[in-house]
Amino acid sequence: MGNRAANSTIQGFFYQFEKTLHQLLVGNDKDIITVEGIEDVDYFSNGMQEFIQCKYHEQQENYTNSIIEKPILLMLQNWCSRNREDSVKYVLFCHFPDKEEEIISLPSSVIKSFINKDTPKHLLTYKNNIREIISRDGENIVDDFISRLKIHFGPKLEVLKNTNINLLKEKGFEESIIDTVIYPSALAIVHELSIKHQINERQVCISDFWNRLRNIDSTILHKYTKLLKNYNDILKAKRKYLRDNLKMNTRTRCFVFDENSFDDYENTCVGFIKEFLDNYQKKPTKLHINGYIPTFVIYATIKEFENIFEKLSSKGIKANCGFTMNPDNWKKEKFFATPMVSIKDKQFEFNIRLLYLNEENESEMKAHIADYSPDDLYIINTNKFSDIKISGNKELLNVKNVKELKYLLNMVGDYE
Repeated sequence: MGNRAANSTIQGFFYQFEKTLHQLLVGNDKDIITVEGIEDVDYFSNGMQEFIQCKYHEQQENYTNSIIEKPILLMLQNWCSRNREDSVKYVLFCHFPDKEEEIISLPSSVIKSFINKDTPKHLLTYKNNIREIISRDGENIVDDFISRLKIHFGPKLEVLKNTNINLLKEKGFEESIIDTVIYPSALAIVHELSIKHQINERQVCISDFWNRLRNIDSTILHKYTKLLKNYNDILKAKRKYLRDNLKMNTRTRCFVFDENSFDDYENTCVGFIKEFLDNYQKKPTKLHINGYIPTFVIYATIKEFENIFEKLSSKGIKANCGFTMNPDNWKKEKFFATPMVSIKDKQFEFNIRLLYLNEENESEMKAHIADYSPDDLYIINTNKFSDIKISGNKELLNVKNVKELKYLLNMVGDYE
């Protein structure tokens, strides 16, 4: 039962993202989309505001009005708080297996029955608020709302996805990369917007969306990409894209990890760092003199960080943490210093930078990494640093496990 509920929730997110993407694909260049605004999708076009709530009920056997009671009441509550002259429309975009695709109006009797009854109890707060406003301003408020509300019974998730893919094909993208690069990247842009903290940051002009999508040459592996049916093909395309940069030694690289990045966090971090160095920077060379050594950002408790540092040391990996004993004495100059290297003796002062990150220093350290601006920034299974702005490449890699990560980074031949 738990798995079914979780799967239903995930499908609900996908349905919302697909509907958002659909609005981006069919809208005009000057229109504005807000993800997670007043409703799931807010659409602004020529002075008209359209607020779209998405509901996906593939497991629901039959549609009943009571199922949509809460979203309708929330929309009505929003309308009650507005200026009556506002140019506003409300849409409930929903799927039920027993309903054909159509757009209908909801009878006033249905909405008034929602308001007047005292069940279910968890909706009473909304109903009482609406009743107070109707008592004060009159029942015309409800009639005005009804004229602005549409119920759109939409297609199944897979059908909506295929519609979006076909719309992308019509936009002139190279067809061979639509499934593995363009479509998942478009969906990732929607997801990236949805997790921004401020509502203005979750807005995008459709022309800006197109500019970003046309300039993208690598898919972002966001958390929902893992659930796509062509996930293996997407991984292969991403691996191929990352290969060229990894072949070049003269690039500064930075990895960001937190406790969600791996199972067995400490040991897996240490194992990954060692294997990365073994693959790409095993021997001390002139690259170390020039500062081309990788940085690993570790979000952890101080105890976890100390354990990782000590385990790295036991494997012969010398880490520059930017401090000697006390993390409060972190020095930017020390952390970003070029290590002393003796190529003849195969000795070097340190061969990685290891940055301790916690809730208190996150903003400060993010600013330092932004100033440092590595050529390649890899953010692994975390939202930490996802909004950082750098001049180099920023790769959001949400993978199922460390084997997939090593596969993407061309450290192993397969990930099964």
